[in-house]
Amino acid sequence: MGFADRLQALKKLETPKVGTAKTDKRVVLSVLSVPRQGESEKKPIPRDAADHREAAQTKIIAACRELGADVDSALAWYSDPDDWPDFVARPMAWVRLVVADALEQGFVIPGDACPLVLDTDRKPKPGPLDGLPLLHEDHRFIAARTQGRSDRDRLLRGYRRAWLEAADAEPVEHKRGNVGRRAANLWLMEATDR
Repeated sequence: MGFADRLQALKKLETPKVGTAKTDKRVVLSVLSVPRQGESEKKPIPRDAADHREAAQTKIIAACRELGADVDSALAWYSDPDDWPDFVARPMAWVRLVVADALEQGFVIPGDACPLVLDTDRKPKPGPLDGLPLLHEDHRFIAARTQGRSDRDRLLRGYRRAWLEAADAEPVEHKRGNVGRRAANLWLMEATDR
């Protein structure tokens, strides 16, 4: 039974017929417990919230160990009880992808990083983007567009130049940051799409 079939069955159950009693919960549970494509039909899905939490955490911990992610930050990120049934029902490959995505986006920290200890011995080298009021999204966008490129330094200098030129041309002070950001992002998109 595919996703569309399960959805169809749920829609039928959600609209009770006139003059009938409440929907039988066993029917709903049997529709919801039908395995997804590629999953074994023999794996029981726990019904209890504590079982869901324990099974989900076990999968998340295993994925963190495989990917080198910090277990505590991953468990803190995936602490919503509404997500646990998904982690339990999905295959381990899906859990690995979810944790890898969170690790890549910085929601889960790498396993060797300690968020409480600052490395004061290492001072970052000044870069071309120093002094710009960059947002977290700006850093992610710039990294996505320039990562692994041989002309990364040239792109970062051009980004800064485009930002400052547009911001300096804007007469209204409180609009300068957004005007500069937009111009720099457009410049970077054009420069990296070539």
